[in-house]
Amino acid sequence: MKDHTFSSGRLCVTQPRRVAAMSLAKRVAQEMNEKLGGIVGYSVRFEEMSSKDTMIKYLTDGMLLRELLSDQNLTKYSTIILDEALERTLRNDILFGMIKKIQASRPLNQPLKVIIMSATLDPKRFESFFKNVGTYRVPGRMFPVKLLYTVEPVQDYIDATILTIFQIHTDVKNSQGGDILVFLTGQEEIEAVQKTLEEYGPQCPAGTPKMIVCPIFASLPSHQQMAVFQPAPSGCRKIILATNIAETSITISGIRF
Repeated sequence: MKDHTFSSGRLCVTQPRRVAAMSLAKRVAQEMNEKLGGIVGYSVRFEEMSSKDTMIKYLTDGMLLRELLSDQNLTKYSTIILDEALERTLRNDILFGMIKKIQASRPLNQPLKVIIMSATLDPKRFESFFKNVGTYRVPGRMFPVKLLYTVEPVQDYIDATILTIFQIHTDVKNSQGGDILVFLTGQEEIEAVQKTLEEYGPQCPAGTPKMIVCPIFASLPSHQQMAVFQPAPSGCRKIILATNIAETSITISGIRF
């Protein structure tokens, strides 16, 4: 184990969704060669993986609001990172106001550092709200993406989605790699598409990779949500059916389509 020193105090990082908080905490713990729940931990609704030794804590914005009820100045934290500010949820906006108030009330020997991160949001609004802040732009990497459209509008986009999945799955052999990520509007659509794929998937032509269907939506149990991050076994392809929970905050390796 490496010896990590945190002389400036504890750090908390908020995420809009529980799956993001859990996956990020796990990734950071792995990179620091630490056991999850020790130096690095997380706190989400109905699940706590942290201890008195936790110095980097990932939690949902709702959980940080809950901590405010028992500790109005968040005295246990020296730095708070509000990530994915572009979401602009009600909880996020309340946090911005409360943390601004906490910054003003903290004693000089116990200042609170606040970092707001967002991929697509006008920083001037936050500059005018918090006053005397610095803005840093971190350039990202853009990868080429090819967009393919239907020749004519489709009458049933669910049927068109299923047809497109099977077209990609049978035309692109597993040796070329790549899992499929499909965005749908809710749990009902995801379960309907999952049922169809699992029913007709085994009937694909010989030589077609095995189809592993992985749903992910907010009300899904945590252990099932985390299944989308597991790499597909050899000779298999993951078909990930997601709501906008997979649109921001989390990164799923292996996606090509």
